[in-house]
Amino acid sequence: MLKRHVLKRCIYGVDLNPMAVELAKVSLWLDAFTLGAPLNFLDHHLRCGNSLIGATFAELEKETAGMFRLDYRSLLQAIKNVLLVSRIADATAAEVADSMRQYTEVRRQLSGYKVVLDLLVARHFGVPDVVELVRHGQHIDLEDRERFLRSLDDCERADVAAVETLASRPDLQFFHWEAEFPEVFFGLRPGTQDHLEHKDRIQLGSAGFDCVVGNPPYDVLAEKELATDLEELLGFFNGASIYQPARGGKQNLYKLFICRDIQALRQAGRLGHIVPMPLLGDEQAAGIRKMLLTNFSLAAVEAFPQKDDLRNRVFEDAKLSTCVFIATKKDEDAPFRSRVHPGKIIEPGSPSLIVRRSEVKLYDPENQPIVACSQEDWDLAVRIMATGRMRRLGEFCTAYQGEVNETTDGKKGNVSYDPKDGPQVLRGSNICLYMLRPASQGEAMYLRKDRYLDGKQRPDAKAWHHRQLRVGIQESCPQNNFRRIIASLIPSGEFCNHKINYFPQSDSELPLIVVLAILNSKLTDWYFRLGSTNASVSHYQLYNLPAPAFSSTKPPGSELPTFPAALERQEWNQAFAVIEPMLAQPPFPPSAMHCMTRLVDEIIRIESVRGHIARSERSALAPEAQPFQDLINRILYRMAGLTDAEAADLERRLAVML
Repeated sequence: MLKRHVLKRCIYGVDLNPMAVELAKVSLWLDAFTLGAPLNFLDHHLRCGNSLIGATFAELEKETAGMFRLDYRSLLQAIKNVLLVSRIADATAAEVADSMRQYTEVRRQLSGYKVVLDLLVARHFGVPDVVELVRHGQHIDLEDRERFLRSLDDCERADVAAVETLASRPDLQFFHWEAEFPEVFFGLRPGTQDHLEHKDRIQLGSAGFDCVVGNPPYDVLAEKELATDLEELLGFFNGASIYQPARGGKQNLYKLFICRDIQALRQAGRLGHIVPMPLLGDEQAAGIRKMLLTNFSLAAVEAFPQKDDLRNRVFEDAKLSTCVFIATKKDEDAPFRSRVHPGKIIEPGSPSLIVRRSEVKLYDPENQPIVACSQEDWDLAVRIMATGRMRRLGEFCTAYQGEVNETTDGKKGNVSYDPKDGPQVLRGSNICLYMLRPASQGEAMYLRKDRYLDGKQRPDAKAWHHRQLRVGIQESCPQNNFRRIIASLIPSGEFCNHKINYFPQSDSELPLIVVLAILNSKLTDWYFRLGSTNASVSHYQLYNLPAPAFSSTKPPGSELPTFPAALERQEWNQAFAVIEPMLAQPPFPPSAMHCMTRLVDEIIRIESVRGHIARSERSALAPEAQPFQDLINRILYRMAGLTDAEAADLERRLAVML
């Protein structure tokens, strides 16, 4: 019997699909079935509609410049009646019928409100602006839709009929949460009397649901993918203030649902969702993450990256990495647990860490990813940035995407596959450690250079970056690759396709050789992996990488004589001992930068004479070059404040990540 009471009084649900609503009722009825008792009446709590498309009474008052006023008397009466429906036990068929009769009256009492809210939303869907008609509503009793319609002239009634047709369209189904569940969002203040008819009786401070859980759809709202016109729908989402955190990049429905569910949640209420794993780190979900990390206290994040084994991934029919998050709607920097599971089961022993939102902002103040790594890695990353010894690479240089886009430039006739038509365009697979090498995959592409450059007259335009030295990075690198960031020098005269990101010398305060050393270091690869949730190597991730600051970017007049001598003798510890005193405190002297440049030059010299190497051999430097790379790594570890023992532990954990 307790289950029946909970079922009717406490559980709410909304779905656009009528069949889904009916199946939910059946599932709940089966769970709460009591022999000899009729099925509960659930229509007052399980509703059919579009959770995302609707309006609130506050928005209505704002849009009508305060001219519209709620009739709190009729609203409170509707609340009392719907609460009465919830209290009917439905122990007999007569009580079920009584619940249905009472709720029919509630729907009538709220029907006028629904019409006016529909009018407000319909403006985003091609219906003429009807604010004046909405304003007209302040003079009528919105308790009854029929009275509302009788107060209008013929043209106005035609407008309302068009709006109601639109609002009930199967793919739209306007749903106004406050009008559908008024007892959740409006309550009587303690100690007030039933005969009082004043707004002060309404208690809004605790308005909303105690708990919201969901598995929202993950569809991208893109006209190309869905092959449909989404202009009006996207116009509504872009115009509604509650969806502001979901803007940026391609619009995905799960982001919109999180925004809507947060609005439906009361203060101190709990939110739990299963959503795509990119929520934790992708730039396109940064607005949602920042909202959760600012207005919420996260309790747990459970990540399920497995997507290739259909028997062991969360959704068998969808190749998708997912995550579950649980949060409380309160502004509190409390520690929460982030955990990564190998399959679809929440395993108590899975790798986890305890993190605070303030630490997330310290790790990456712009993107604010919720990482999933070991506690040792997280504590070390936060410590490195907290000490102030390292700054961000984005403070020193600007990244660009390759200037030649195979799709758009192909349509313009700038791209060819005939080597006689122009210079070959570099692909991502041309980028190897420190050196450009022949592409290991993909069809060779050539640029009709004169045609491409025609009309691009600005000397600072990206199209002219081919005239200068650049550092290029593979734009995409699988998470299980031997390295996530692979960088090489790109000589002047080369063109890059859009699968290469690059730093030009003109937009870098640091010498590009030093940028190259930073990007190809193990410190960078480790730090990058902590916050990456997909195969992309994006600009915002590159900008967040730790980078040393130097007191001057001008090379010294002469280098330390003992450093090259130690290199020639291959006395690696002695070479480090020469430079170590310069790494005590930032900003570091130019001589330290000069030593790093010397090491990169040696690596490039050795790698340039290797000749053709197989694709499988590109994951490692030549044995002769590796000691120079090890010394670069050691210098950057010490710049970040790590001891040799801490650096060794970091490299051990980095090997485990692979």
